[in-house]
Amino acid sequence: PETAADAVVANIARIEAGAPPLNAVDFTRGY
Repeated sequence: PETAADAVVANIARIEAGAPPLNAVDFTRGY
């Protein structure tokens, strides 16, 4: 993801797909 908003969308998609959420550090940094 290029922005924090993209990271949020990507994380939601992962959770909905049953995948583990992105690493907290990666999620905060947005990539």
